[in-house]
Amino acid sequence: QDILMVKEKKSPATRKTNFLSLIFIVVVILLISFFLFAFLVFQFERSYSQKIYPGIRVDGILFDGKKPEEIEKYFIQKSLPFEGIKFTFNFEDKISTLSGKELAISYDSKLSAAQAYSIGRSGHLLSDTYQKWRAATVGINLPSVLKINSDLLDDTLDRLATAIDYPSQDALFKFENGKVTLFRIAKSGRSLDKKITKQMIY
Repeated sequence: QDILMVKEKKSPATRKTNFLSLIFIVVVILLISFFLFAFLVFQFERSYSQKIYPGIRVDGILFDGKKPEEIEKYFIQKSLPFEGIKFTFNFEDKISTLSGKELAISYDSKLSAAQAYSIGRSGHLLSDTYQKWRAATVGINLPSVLKINSDLLDDTLDRLATAIDYPSQDALFKFENGKVTLFRIAKSGRSLDKKITKQMIY
């Protein structure tokens, strides 16, 4: 007995219905994904409101989830040992001394806190998204900045330079009537190198 296999043909209306169903499912999945992503972003931003984003370091120290005030406090404490430092500048019998407290040496805590907090908060969506992604994946490390009373340092070095510096002198010969009436030996000058002296402190 022969068995005939008959392939059912779907009507155009059925195919259209299946296509629309597929489109509907795809749209629903995309909407669910969008709202889920939006919810996660909202939760992330709420968790780090007024806080440093993940992966952000200052001088290699991770401040993930810290408030800017905590960064300020950290660098204020880190600056305290500078007060006990003493710098002695001496050349021959010329001596001058300055303390770290007099020079007001300290880390710029407010600047470090502001820079760390500003990452991912420029107000530009693409730039902020990239910065947050980079910080979370590879990390962002910011250098701290050291402050010093440069005016006092400059005044001190100027006073030392007044006592140390003198110009060079060329040799001088003066003849009158076949005789040397004036003779002076050449002398090399000297001066305080303020730039190098500052580099030794910084």
